Amino acid sequence: MISSARKFFHSLVICIICLTYLPQNQTEGVDWEPVIELYEIGNRRIGQPTLFLSDKAGRLHLMWAENDRQGDDDRDPPQIYYMVKENDQWSEPIDVVSQTVGRVERPRGIVDQYGRIHIVFHGENDLLFYTRSVNLLHESARNWKEPIALSAGTQVGGSIALDQNGILHVVYAAAADAIYHISSADWGETWSTTKIAVALTMTNEQTAYNPLLSISANGELQLVWSLAPLPEGYPPLGAFYARSIDGGETWTRPRRIAPDDHEMISILPGPDCDLHVIYIARAGVEGRYHRWSENCGRTWSEAVFIGEGSGLAGADMALDSSGTLHAVYGGVDLDHMAYVRWDGINWSEPETILAFIHGEEPEIEITNGNRLHIVWIDHTELGSAVWVEKIPYMEGQSLAPELMNEEYAPIPTTTPTIEQIGANPVELDKMPTSVSGGSDIVINQELPLSDTSLGRMMLISVLPSMVFIVVIVVYQSIHRRQ
Repeated sequence: MISSARKFFHSLVICIICLTYLPQNQTEGVDWEPVIELYEIGNRRIGQPTLFLSDKAGRLHLMWAENDRQGDDDRDPPQIYYMVKENDQWSEPIDVVSQTVGRVERPRGIVDQYGRIHIVFHGENDLLFYTRSVNLLHESARNWKEPIALSAGTQVGGSIALDQNGILHVVYAAAADAIYHISSADWGETWSTTKIAVALTMTNEQTAYNPLLSISANGELQLVWSLAPLPEGYPPLGAFYARSIDGGETWTRPRRIAPDDHEMISILPGPDCDLHVIYIARAGVEGRYHRWSENCGRTWSEAVFIGEGSGLAGADMALDSSGTLHAVYGGVDLDHMAYVRWDGINWSEPETILAFIHGEEPEIEITNGNRLHIVWIDHTELGSAVWVEKIPYMEGQSLAPELMNEEYAPIPTTTPTIEQIGANPVELDKMPTSVSGGSDIVINQELPLSDTSLGRMMLISVLPSMVFIVVIVVYQSIHRRQ
């Protein structure tokens, strides 16, 4: 009997030792399928980045801006194209927005609960325009509303988000001015008065650009943007963060979340007030970094290095049904596509999922909770004045639980009223909203991991010891009885 107890005890000790030394960042891999070329065009520019969206019905929506190369005498009009993947089939590309002058660039958008797509984009006279589809038949230009200008003057980037009350929120950076916020309570038919979200100082020396807006799980507006010097526009002067808890009426004072020589390229809200950002260094500095918040932006983690690269190499991220964060980015020389994943504690080692390519500005979406989809821009020079641009696509399957698709809600015949704007504020941390590259910027000095992350890591580290102690107590009890 004593011998059996000792064997049992020794076996448990060995198991505990093995568990203790297992890597803590092990996650399931992704089975990737071959690449498909969705689109190819010669001697026209596909603007970076594309707009890649997924929806609750399991559909994928791809949009991109396309312009002639500068200096052409016989110019085709600048256009925004659209494709959809439904029932495992991609539609043919069709232009849904066309302009007669200027350029179209950087479409940003969302899909509402009715399956309609809302986008903002850089258009004629460097203004920010808005349009949306009127129904689910996005593949026809006739089913898109006439674009309207939202900005009053030259802007350098805009973003759109939809809150839980059905209110559309748009932010845009006015050149050498401020970041503005505007909203619509009737699906873009009418818009509120434009208000300053972030006022910049030293506007004769610097400008904000490419603001990114998202809505966190508690309904707050989450805003990040980058700063650039004037008139050069380069190198970047870092990235900043602010939020609004009252539907854009007031905003917190900006805080720096990325140092000089880096710019913000992605923001992603998660469940339970999680918030993730990725920023990237300029050429010559290299590197891309991840930071996250578990309390809707009140505190932020330290920056975590993800991988090498800069500029057009880009990066994007998406969450699967198990809570794993998946990210893709172009290699240092844009010659391969890299993939990494984060299990809530550690990032995996980068995996080259595709080599010998030219990969710019990749984007990733997830459908059904576990189906990963990636698109990027492949720019191939064939000569001094000849090139081909492509949009490749690939997908992969993770081992996260599968989620069932949901039906769209019926398109309403009435629109929400203005009283529906905004979430119920829990606290109102109103602060001045000026920001510059100087000493008046709030630098986030207290960047500890949140209590939840620390608690999670402490539990993982002490769990084997706790089990070991319990086993010793059980063994001694058995031994005394013998």
